[in-house]
Amino acid sequence: MATTKRRYLVSELNLVREHLAKLPGPDPDSRRMNARQAVRYLRGPIEELLAKGLDIAEVATELTRAGIDVSTFTIREALREIRRSKRQAPSKRRDRALLSGGDGHKVTKKDRTPVPAPTPSPEAPKNTNLGGFVARPDTRDI
Repeated sequence: MATTKRRYLVSELNLVREHLAKLPGPDPDSRRMNARQAVRYLRGPIEELLAKGLDIAEVATELTRAGIDVSTFTIREALREIRRSKRQAPSKRRDRALLSGGDGHKVTKKDRTPVPAPTPSPEAPKNTNLGGFVARPDTRDI
């Protein structure tokens, strides 16, 4: 027995949209986080403690005393991940700016200026192939 795909009226979808918009969002304080998310959330105070001279093991001990069971490895990796994402974000923007011409508009094929083909220098030998191999006359002193 074949099933047919249901099609929806725009009016039905608009009613669903209104219904979804009226739903209350979750209470932000009731969200659950794993250890790595907790370290990201507490990044500011953790980095302040590290700046004061505490090492990661001491920070992990303090977090465990406070009821957050987290290892030194988790703290180190979460902070490294945050720092890595901060470093990569600007470079992606810079690359996009370079590709777009730097002024924000996208460069199209029409906008690009053609690069002239290199002209062969007069001292270059004429018997070269594409691989760059230069054929030279035989010599007697082998």
